[in-house]
Amino acid sequence: MMADIIRQEQSHPVVRAAAEAAVSGSDPAVPISEIGAARDWLVRRIVYRRDPVFTEWLQRPSWVLCQMRAGQQPALDCDDMTMLSLAMLASVGFPPKLRVISSRPDRRYNHVFGLLGLAGDMWVKLDLTRAWRPRSWPVPRITRAFDLAIEETA
Repeated sequence: MMADIIRQEQSHPVVRAAAEAAVSGSDPAVPISEIGAARDWLVRRIVYRRDPVFTEWLQRPSWVLCQMRAGQQPALDCDDMTMLSLAMLASVGFPPKLRVISSRPDRRYNHVFGLLGLAGDMWVKLDLTRAWRPRSWPVPRITRAFDLAIEETA
């Protein structure tokens, strides 16, 4: 479902306009600078918040960006942040993937973040939830993971 939302939303005019604003001033010849600019732009405008108990609540990127345009600071969890950042960066030419992980001993999946394709077969991790953790917070040990490519539909 997340891949479908990202695929649909990356061509939404509100998503494209936000992406252009986020990467403006960065050097398009240095793709990592565009990814960093988009990360910084988003972190200044959103806040991390878990979903309601027993509910997996997915917020479409265009809806989140409309909240921002209205002067609000949307509260998003990892899947919302991932859909938003991947849809925006896909709209300006970065191939996206989802990485779903477990850091739990029982190996149940509990986190998702984005990967963005660069030249060749190089992928850059983009996990916006790290912005709300102290730098000293250890990266959790991954007990299980898989990647999901987000491809064009025919």
